[in-house]
Formats: sequence, C-alpha cells, structure tokens
Amino acid sequence: MPIRVQNGPHFGYADTARRWTSHTHPSSEPWRNLIVGFLDLILRRRPWRHPNTYRREEAIKALEDQQVLAEIAHTDPDHWIRQEATKKLSIQPDLATIALSDPDRQVRWHAAQNLRLQPSLARVAQSDPDRWVREAAVESLDDQLALSSISRNDKATQVRLAAVKRLDDQVSLSAVAQTDPEADVRAEAVSKVSSQDELYSISVHDSSACVRLAAVGGLDGPPQLAYVATTDSDYEVRKLAVEKILDPVVLEHVARTDDVAWVREVAIKRIVDQAVLCHIAKKDLDADVRMTATKRVCDQEVLSMLARTDDDEFVRVAAAERLTNGQQLSDMATTDSSEHVREAAIRRLGDSALALHIAKDDEAGNVRSAALDQLSDQNVLCDFALNDQMPGIRRQALERINDQATLEKLAIGDPDLFVRVCAIARVNSRSVLNKLMDAAEATPVREAAQKRIEAEGNLP
Repeated sequence: MPIRVQNGPHFGYADTARRWTSHTHPSSEPWRNLIVGFLDLILRRRPWRHPNTYRREEAIKALEDQQVLAEIAHTDPDHWIRQEATKKLSIQPDLATIALSDPDRQVRWHAAQNLRLQPSLARVAQSDPDRWVREAAVESLDDQLALSSISRNDKATQVRLAAVKRLDDQVSLSAVAQTDPEADVRAEAVSKVSSQDELYSISVHDSSACVRLAAVGGLDGPPQLAYVATTDSDYEVRKLAVEKILDPVVLEHVARTDDVAWVREVAIKRIVDQAVLCHIAKKDLDADVRMTATKRVCDQEVLSMLARTDDDEFVRVAAAERLTNGQQLSDMATTDSSEHVREAAIRRLGDSALALHIAKDDEAGNVRSAALDQLSDQNVLCDFALNDQMPGIRRQALERINDQATLEKLAIGDPDLFVRVCAIARVNSRSVLNKLMDAAEATPVREAAQKRIEAEGNLP
C-alpha cells in the first residue's frame, strides 16, 4: 500500500524542520539539533499533526478530545483522515458544517450518520448531490414536511423509500401510494395508509401485484376482500384476501373455481361445511387440494371411498388417518401398494396379531417400524432385537426390552456398530462393560462402555 504523506496549513512543523536544518555551515549544527529535537517533542505530543498520513490515522484511533477531532475533521487535507475523525465526532454544529460542505461524499456520509440537528438534516437530505448522503440524512430525519417533500420529489428511489418509512402524514402517504413510479415505494406507502377507501382503490387498480398485496394486507371490508379474492389476476393477492375472509359462500366459490391450487387450499382450510369438503375431496383435480379437504372430512363413507379409490397415495394416507373402520384399515395395512398408506393404517390399528405379522413380513422398513411400535411382548421384542435382518429394527426393539442377557449379547456380538453402542447404553453389568473396554476392537464401543461406567458408578 503506498504511503500517503500530506502537508497542510497546520502541518508547518515538517516544512520548518526542513528549512531550518537545511543550512550546512558547521556553526548551525547545535541549533539544528535543538530545533529537530523541539519539533520531534511537539509531534510526539500532537501525533495527529504528523506529516505521515498513517501516523495521523493511528493517532485518531486513540483520540477522544472532541475539539481536536473537530479541528481534524474540518482541516486535514486527506479525506481519509477527515473521515476517521468524523466517525468519532459528536459535536453537532461541526457535524452539520461537515455534512453540508465537505468536498468528499464519504466524509459527508459519516457526518450525516452522526448528525441529529433536524434543520441541518433536512438541508442535507434535500440538497446533497450524492444519494447515499441524502439517504443517510433521511434515516435520522423527523421533520414531516421535509420528509413529505423528499418522498415525492427526490430522484433516487432509495431516498424516497427511506423518507416514506419515516413519514406519518396520511395525505402525503396517499399521494406517494398513488403516484410514485416505483412499485417498492408505493407498496411501502400503502402499508402505512389507513383509509379503507384508498386501500380498496389501490387493491383494485394498481398495476403492481406487490402494491396490491400491501393494500389487501390493510383491507378489512368483507365485500372488498371478496371482490379481490375472486377477481385479482395475481394468485398471491387472491390468497391473502382469502385468508381474511369468513363468508362461507365466498370461500366455497373460491374453493371450487380458483385456477390455482394453493388459493383453493387456503379457502378449504377455512370451510366447515362437510358437503362442500366432501365434494372437493372427491372431485378436485389437484391431489394436494383433495388431501387438504380429506383432512377435514368427517364422513366415514366418503373417507372409506377415498381410501380405496383415490389414485394419489397421500390422499389415501389422509383418509386412513381419519378412518375408524378396523377391517378396512387392516386391509389397507396389508394390501395397499403404497408403504405410506400401509404405515398410516397400521398406526391407526391396535391389533397386535396383525402388527406382528406386518412387522415380520412387510418389505418396507418404515411399515415394519410402525408395526413394531404396536408390540409389547418382551419375548417377541427380544426375538426382533437378536434376529431381524434390519439394523434399524434391531435398534428399535432393543430400546424397548429389559432382558439383560439379550442386551449383553447385542453389546458384544451384534454385527452393526450402532446397535452395539445402543445396547451398551442399557447394559448394567460392570464385568461385561470392562470386558468391552479391554477387548473391543472398535473405538466407539470402548468409548460407549467407558461412558456407561462413568454415568452409573454403582453398577454391579
């Protein structure tokens, strides 16, 4: 990085040193040494006046004197040094002067960041040529007249947006909401508008979906919401309107006719009419919509039909989770082509005999796991823990058994490392644990045994 050396009007010490020590006559040597020593002492006491830029920068980091910081911020010829001084400056009149007059935009920006004098902030916010400086000033500005003017007249979108965020005047907000050329600015203004008539007008007529969305967010009138929910071209706007509607007629209309599944789903979640829910669960073309409706259906005949005939597995899952017919659930648990449906059915059943059959014979691990959850016979669980081919099933079974002989066998000899570690955590024999610590070839097994001994110090 190049070394920046600056000499300004208040850095005359360096020039004086060079001028006074440039004489070569031998008689001047004592004076030259005296002057150099004197100037060195001054620079040590006032390092912020050092001719080297980086020395001055380091000095500012330790400087707390506000008057000195103000002097540096006003007069240092290096914009970087003025900027560093301005960052630490809190004297408001000095900050105002710097924010209004410094030639460097970064220095002005830092001054505007610390400035709190409202008249000066208003001048900076309205007149600075740099949009970043204007925005920094606006972010601390409270003057509503100035904010109103900026929100409508500033050329920079971000400055207008910053002004709108601090603006409270409803007349000005309404004007911005209806006339600003940028949708983001209009949307911010709309989010603060309170007039229901204006919000409705914007929700219907604004060309930008994000602005209409902001308007609907503040809209309360049921007729207005119903109109938006059934006519807006953007599904997000319709969806938000539907989320605020309670009228069952409007909700049914949306649930039956909207062309976007997500909007229909939102309407269905607010419908309580069973006839409507049953119709949608049977007829809607979108599987997610049918599933949402099915989760709210109470009619067992309709649920039975959906569980048997719907071609989407997750609709059948939703039906199975609400069915009470044990025979049909048994049939689904053993014959449905979807493992998710079989799992849902077996979880609804309390038939331990069927659960044992499924736990042994089903090809899907998640279905077998669901069936195993229904079993409580210790002998059966020990058999699964010792002999099942799936490590996951063995782990699940051993978590529910109490037989120490079985747990010790698993801890010593199971082919799956994780099964052994899980079994060790339930072994109560110190001799077995010591044996594992001494003889185990796998570090996790030794560590698990050590941890078990330490956790249960009174093991037999």
